[in-house]
Order: sequence, then C-alpha cells, then structure tokens
Amino acid sequence: MFAKFPIMFFAVIMGLCGFALATLELGITLQNEGVKAVFMVVRLVALGLFVCFTLCYVMKIFSAIESLKDEICHPIKINFFATFSISLMLLAKLFEEYTLLYDVFFGIGLVLQTFLTFYVIAFWIRNNMEIKHSNPAWFIPIVGNIIVVASGKKEFGFLWYYFDIAMFFYIVLFTIIFYRILFHDQLAQKFIPTLFIMLAPPSMGFTTYIKLESYDFFAQFLFSVMLFFVFLFFFLYKSFLKLKFFLSWWAFTFPSAAVVLAVFTMYEIMPQYTLWLYFGIFLYVLLCVIMCIVIFFTIKGVADKSVFED
Repeated sequence: MFAKFPIMFFAVIMGLCGFALATLELGITLQNEGVKAVFMVVRLVALGLFVCFTLCYVMKIFSAIESLKDEICHPIKINFFATFSISLMLLAKLFEEYTLLYDVFFGIGLVLQTFLTFYVIAFWIRNNMEIKHSNPAWFIPIVGNIIVVASGKKEFGFLWYYFDIAMFFYIVLFTIIFYRILFHDQLAQKFIPTLFIMLAPPSMGFTTYIKLESYDFFAQFLFSVMLFFVFLFFFLYKSFLKLKFFLSWWAFTFPSAAVVLAVFTMYEIMPQYTLWLYFGIFLYVLLCVIMCIVIFFTIKGVADKSVFED
C-alpha cells in the first residue's frame, strides 16, 4: 500500500488549508464567530491529515525507495513534490498564533520550496522535456513561491524576492502551457482539473501584492486576469461535469479558495462596492459545494483503493 501512496495526496492538504483560509476571511468579513469556529475545525483536520500523510510517505521511502525515485524522476509527478512544502507553509499561516509551530512549519517549508524550485528547473533543463508533458501543474513548484509571501510575515525582507520569481515564471510558464492547450493534443482527462490551477497565480498574486504594496494598476491587472479565468471556467463548465474521479480533482479546491480570498480582499479595499461582498459569498458557497463533492469521491476512492492507481 505504501509503495503506491502518491505524493499528490498533499494536494488534499493544500485544498483544506485554502478552504480554511477562505472560511477565516469570510468570518472576519462578516464578523461572525460561528464561521471562525468552522475555521478552527478545518485547520485541525488539515493538520491531522498532514501528519498522517507524512507518516505514510515516510513509510514509502523506507519500504519502497524505487517508487519514490520513479516519482521524483517523472516529468509530471515531480511537480507535485512542492505540494508538501506549500502545505507546510499554509499550515504555518493557519497556526501563526503559535509562534513555535509557525516557525518550524514555515522554516522547513521555505527551505524545501526554495530547494524544489531550483531542483525542478534544473530537471527541466537537464532532461528532454516534451510539450505534451506541460500542464498547469507546472505552476506548483515555481509559481508556488507566491505562498512564501502569503504565509510569511510582512516584516520578512525576502518576500519581494519570492514574489518576483513567482510572477516572472507565471508569465513564462503560462505562455508555454497556453500554447500547448491551444495548438497540441487535448489534456488527458485526469489533468483537465489542473486547468483550475490557472486561477491561483493571479488571485494569490493580487492578495500578496496588496500585502506587500498597495492597490494600484498592477494589483488591478492581476485581479482582472483572475476574473477573466473565473468567467472562462463558467463558460467551460461542461468540460468538468463528466470527469472520472482522480486525485487531480483537488486542483479544483485551492485555486477556488484563492479566488474567494482575492474577492474578499477587494471588498476590504472597496467596501462601498457591496457587489464584491455578495460575489465573494456566492463563490464561497460554490467552494463549499466543490469541497463536499471532492471529499466524498476521495473517501470513496480510498475505500475502493482506486486513488492508489496510476
């Protein structure tokens, strides 16, 4: 069993953490303590599953090292190793009032994310990557550096470095991936959910830029790009309705939560426009529906062991 435990399972933690952050933001915006209580429960579930998944993967390392090597040398699976480091930093953000826990999670996550950024780019350079290998999951190890900014404390002097690297490679990788989607074979069914990852860079870019700077033309640019993809995916909804379940369905969750965070952030900036509040609540309800569906099919997949198949 451990030999078939995929690194992609840590995308579950990313999804739960994103949902927890969106719930917290909703509670703060509405000043509702009941919503904040839901946040407390979800973050504990995320932490518990993270510990469980980590133990399972450690067992995999000791019992089936060849399986680990296969994943880390795979042109697609390699990108999901960053879900572990990103999960650590998101958990740090969820438990930031606990200084020791925050420092441990954020410190380890920062080191691993920095290493994986260089490791994955070096892997791309050293190996003959094919256009068919490209998909939105490529954003995770490189553009995922934006999570350093989201989870880091504002006084950390290195946050601009990670923001700049994330935004630079967002432009580069988006160009490659969009070219592949338009002019080459369709994405395999199991990777179609990863299209939602395109929501994450502009939405997280917007919220982190506001954290570092202030609302200006660039912030508006990122928010507008995010809105474009939100509306585009509403137009493409039929492409997502009849998909067979894969763990990649968790790609629906964190990017959707990132959009909710961005919309509530916009409402904080422009409270006179209540449209953003209502739109954020609508998207949060939609996020809840997505979470329920994905969690149900994940539990079902674990029960019948289909999630452990390639």
